[in-house]
Amino acid sequence: MPTEEKFSYFTGLDIGTTSVRCVVGELGGDAQLPNIIAFSESPNSGMRKGNIAHVEEVAQAVIGVVNEAERVSGREIKAATINVNGSHVQGMNSKGVIAISSPNREISVDDRMRVEEAATIVQLPANKDIIQVFAKNYRLDGQDNIKDPVGMHGVRLEVDTHILLASSPALKSLDQVLQKAELAASHHTVTSLAAAEAVLDRKQKESGVAVIDIGAATTNLIVIEDGEVEHIAVYARVAPEHKLRVVRAWKDRGAIVAMTGDGVNDAPSLVAADLGVAMGKIGTEVAKEAADIILLDDNFGSIVSAVEEGRSIYKTIKKVILYLFSTGLGEVLVIVGALLIGFPLPLLAAQIIWLNFVTDGFLDVALAMEPKEEGLLSGRFERPKKYLVDRLMAGRMIVMALPMMLGTLLLFSQYVEGDMTKAWTISLTTLAVFQWFNAWNCRSDRESVFRTNPLSNLYLVGATGIVITLQLFAVYHPLLQGILNTTPLSLNEWLVIVPIASSVLLVEEIRKFFHRRRMVRKEQAALAPAKSAFAPL
Repeated sequence: MPTEEKFSYFTGLDIGTTSVRCVVGELGGDAQLPNIIAFSESPNSGMRKGNIAHVEEVAQAVIGVVNEAERVSGREIKAATINVNGSHVQGMNSKGVIAISSPNREISVDDRMRVEEAATIVQLPANKDIIQVFAKNYRLDGQDNIKDPVGMHGVRLEVDTHILLASSPALKSLDQVLQKAELAASHHTVTSLAAAEAVLDRKQKESGVAVIDIGAATTNLIVIEDGEVEHIAVYARVAPEHKLRVVRAWKDRGAIVAMTGDGVNDAPSLVAADLGVAMGKIGTEVAKEAADIILLDDNFGSIVSAVEEGRSIYKTIKKVILYLFSTGLGEVLVIVGALLIGFPLPLLAAQIIWLNFVTDGFLDVALAMEPKEEGLLSGRFERPKKYLVDRLMAGRMIVMALPMMLGTLLLFSQYVEGDMTKAWTISLTTLAVFQWFNAWNCRSDRESVFRTNPLSNLYLVGATGIVITLQLFAVYHPLLQGILNTTPLSLNEWLVIVPIASSVLLVEEIRKFFHRRRMVRKEQAALAPAKSAFAPL
């Protein structure tokens, strides 16, 4: 949580069963993610089953990690976001309702706070205090599934909430620890919530996610549906079969389950989860073999970097597949189209090999070297489908292949009645130039090629230069003329081939334009609040 100095940095304190951790992050400019400037960890022997058993021992551990974090960060730490953990943490659902004074008045932020406060006026379990309230869903005059009622009109505002409770004695013991360490609690949170906020993006939260964190004495669970906290629970002394049942139960509900573990007993659950994460330093070999990801430094921040790298690899593979399949489809359509029309084959076997192994060979390797796209960790990234070739990619292949077929057959038809060597050279060169332009098409499925920096992938620039040079050798060098059965082309013929081949760029740019408009409308519709029946027309 932000503290002094114009909210430029924050401090988080995690008091676990076996260790205490302190992290200091700095917020700079418009960055959404903080820059971690200090991290410290110390053993903790004052906890039992996630609860404070010896205040003095815990306080000494806290003082040690805070002093180390201050030394590394160069900042004085007076307040921190405190992790509340242990078997005493539990959640409950509640409802709140208030009346709005006038249907003509817009609902304000104060009204939203009042209805959330009304949801906390409930009979709490004995010795429990509220530490956090999550609004799941608002209703206005019976209209359901409202994300934010502010600015709407109505007379009856309701809210469904999930309330996080903690033991009053446990919170008092925590306050004693903080007093001895001369710290103030700027905010309380739980392990599962902190982990979810760190590693999940907006779309993952909306699709339904269950995050499970297995600690030394407790297992933390958070369930997020439709972008809101649905359930938080802490399980104490969970046996291996119980962990497995928890994972399977949430998967049966359609949730995406990620879990961390380090012991032999965690292996079945790591295998069953959609994403199993094992600790590299303290984890057992069995846990590492069962996991999908191994944290070599035992740092949960590495999960974010791994997710970004994985998404970049996934996108790059799709780009290379799109290029190869679209150019291959274009060649197939040219040959099939010529046979249907009654033309002789527009390409010889040696020329097809030249296109697939020489022209494609350099360009697809260069596409594999594409730098990471922006926004890979934002809500714009869609969950991978079952097949790499999805509907969008298949549509793009057709959009790219059709101009290749039409343009090549159009030019081939102008020479087929005369010199066949010239006609074959025209077909080969036209398809080669189509592929040059198409490689740049495949860099993004959304952004225009004219808005991307061409120098961001120097490998593609170099590969394009190489294949142009090789194509000139194929057309003008006597040795390659004999192998590929080509003949020299005039400047006028090049001036016809290049504009026609560039049509693949134009067609894809038109598709990208409408695709961007459609995506913007979808994003705006997802962010816009639903309108009330009482809203003025």
